[in-house]
Amino acid sequence: MINFTKPVHLYFTREEDLEELCTTEELIQKIDSMSRQVIMCTSWSELPDKLKLNPLSICFNYRELAHSSAMEIVNMVKTMSKLVNLPYEIKLSVDVGKDTPYNTIKLLQKSDILGIIPRPSDFGWDECLKGANALWSNIPYWPKHILEKLPGNKLKNTNLQAVSNHIKLTARQQQIYSLVSTRGASNKVIAKTLNISESTVKLHVSAILKKYGVRNRTQLAVFAGNHGLVKARLQ
Repeated sequence: MINFTKPVHLYFTREEDLEELCTTEELIQKIDSMSRQVIMCTSWSELPDKLKLNPLSICFNYRELAHSSAMEIVNMVKTMSKLVNLPYEIKLSVDVGKDTPYNTIKLLQKSDILGIIPRPSDFGWDECLKGANALWSNIPYWPKHILEKLPGNKLKNTNLQAVSNHIKLTARQQQIYSLVSTRGASNKVIAKTLNISESTVKLHVSAILKKYGVRNRTQLAVFAGNHGLVKARLQ
């Protein structure tokens, strides 16, 4: 039964994947204690009707990525949201298990997916609820300590720790480095948070990556997660 006094969130998973989900009383109690309700959706044909419930977010079973790319999922949700006249942009996330390939995470981070929710059966309830709370509060969530455990994450940073002690960042770069490393914030979120343009953020991020000798934001975030948030000296 739907309780219209509680915020609604959707969980999208196909029928064949339902068996692996926790459907115990514990799950219901955990969600109820958060004053939220999660409604199941098991097909794309069912989704338009579920969107009429005005859900604030949709979490997709990561196995859905075997059928559609992250960009396709984002575009389909946007199209269906317009068809039902949803008056806001719904937030999207993906649940992640210990068998989720790390390359999948990199693809998600390039799309409009807000973040991940660690699966409780693999990472425990505390990690699951931490991710859910962050995403339900519209905070990007890409926890380094979870990502580094996924298969395919072979990032090596043994030489960066020593180098980091000699890195100098401007005060603004230090702010941006912190937002990327601790929150996985996108350029858009950083620009809004610091009240600067996205183009300015992009320039700072490029400079930070160059100083740390990493190729992308993911490597920078994983480095910070592996070694702690190393604060470089200010120029």
